[in-house]
Amino acid sequence: MAQLVTYSAKNTNFSLAHPLAAGPIQAAGVSAKGVNSYSIRMGVEHANLQVAADGGIVPSWVPGEWGDIEISMYQTSTLHQDFLALYNAIKAAADAGDTSQAFAGTVVLVSIVDGSVHTATGVGFQKIPDKAYGAQAAAINWVLRACDVASE
Repeated sequence: MAQLVTYSAKNTNFSLAHPLAAGPIQAAGVSAKGVNSYSIRMGVEHANLQVAADGGIVPSWVPGEWGDIEISMYQTSTLHQDFLALYNAIKAAADAGDTSQAFAGTVVLVSIVDGSVHTATGVGFQKIPDKAYGAQAAAINWVLRACDVASE
């Protein structure tokens, strides 16, 4: 019987570069930044089928590679503080009339074990995540929206 590769989140590296950030915002599986998970979600459904009035099937290919990168982390994490600071810098510029940097981010997500790489460009924040106040720290989800996501 074949044994599959062992998975560990400790083998995942994340980096967000943005002109308004003091430097790259990074999280590696071994850095203990409070990350629960990363998800890559593509936004374009390429294959589309329509049915003509006479019953003919009309296939279409829809172009585009935009997508979302969702990162679950604890609300007390240093990564959340880094994201919040960058979001606030982007919002302050937008409130002053300069939205030129709203989608100026680049994200690289690498899994060392299986070799998969996701490179996202034209990255901006969807919104500040919902936040819970309860007996214990809660997980929150930041969603980064990217104009282009390359999956390798």
